[in-house]
Amino acid sequence: MKISVMTPIKNEKFFIPFWWNTIKHFADEVVIGDSGYYGEPSHTQVNELNTLYPVKELKHYILDSDYIPYSDEWNEGSVRNQLLRKCTGDIVFLLDVDEIINLRDVSGIIDCFQREDVDLLYFKMIPFWNDLHTVRINTPEDPRWHGVFLGRVVRNGCFVYGEQKHHCLLREQKSGAFKNSFYSDFPIFHLHYGFGDSGLKYRDNRRGDLGSATSDDWDHGNIAPDFYHFIGKHGEVKTCSYEGPWPEILTPYLNGDFSR
Repeated sequence: MKISVMTPIKNEKFFIPFWWNTIKHFADEVVIGDSGYYGEPSHTQVNELNTLYPVKELKHYILDSDYIPYSDEWNEGSVRNQLLRKCTGDIVFLLDVDEIINLRDVSGIIDCFQREDVDLLYFKMIPFWNDLHTVRINTPEDPRWHGVFLGRVVRNGCFVYGEQKHHCLLREQKSGAFKNSFYSDFPIFHLHYGFGDSGLKYRDNRRGDLGSATSDDWDHGNIAPDFYHFIGKHGEVKTCSYEGPWPEILTPYLNGDFSR
């Protein structure tokens, strides 16, 4: 069974080594849409990692970077569909660059797709918040966090993304294209806010979490993010402690040292 990994990269240079050093163990094909870091594409870093830890096939596409990530300017649904069409694997891991999985779960994931009646696999989200011992809690006022199920592996040819400008959702490629989805106990670890200031992504103002900043604010360093409170309408962010398990690749960072 050929495995593709499809990933957009949006000003996320910090997370690339975590992501690559996970997928290198199981990906036959890696398809990247790269909008760069501070306007500079990440292909140099990706190519260096591929030289050290090569995958069978790498497809690296440079995207327009003149937009604010997680805004309507990104045109997310269209971008993800362009990348999905480039994938030739039997199954496709739809992993963002700040998402990693347990390597020990890969064989079980593949086993799910050996069954002909599974075309979409959901994972349980573990969203780290400021450190690797705290997670953000899913609440009615602030949904889509700890414990939410995310569809992250599909049988190729069964799904496309909706045309939402950002936070797009999977849908059938055509009526009757897929049989069943499966809600697994496999975790997916969301690193986006898990590394303190070290993991803060340039010009990232997703859902207003870091304040109602403009692109000029980000460009000139005028924002001092507060990891525990929205500045916007949502109020206090709810968190709780997390006691594991962690994916193997994060073990060296559990003491809070992110300088590696």
